Amino acid sequence: MLAVAAFPLACEEGSRPTSVPGAGGTETSQLILALRDLGATAEVVDIVPAGSGILSAPATRVAVNGAVVFVYEFATVAEADAEAARVPDILAVTRWTSAPHFFRGNRLIVHYVGTDEAVISPLQRLLGPQFAGH
Repeated sequence: MLAVAAFPLACEEGSRPTSVPGAGGTETSQLILALRDLGATAEVVDIVPAGSGILSAPATRVAVNGAVVFVYEFATVAEADAEAARVPDILAVTRWTSAPHFFRGNRLIVHYVGTDEAVISPLQRLLGPQFAGH
């Protein structure tokens, strides 16, 4: 699995933004920029406060190629690991409108519900295969 912090930069240092306004944290910004580097559209929609989503961390709701993706950024890798361990239980009791996909990268858990390969493919390319979902 690739760590978000290790994403290669497509532009020379100094010519590329290092953060995304409105993104929930540094790794979330890096993921959004890396998605854009792959040619995807990736724009912050809003922030979902901690405890309001299906995971405990606040989430940045990001439109990726027109689809909604939730990027949960945890304070530590250990917190992300603990929350990732809860995802199978969440999958067992939650009804979805389409196929759920969960990806991991360092302090991030990324959640997408849908089947659009234009969303799944760049997430897989950056974060590796999903760790849970269909």
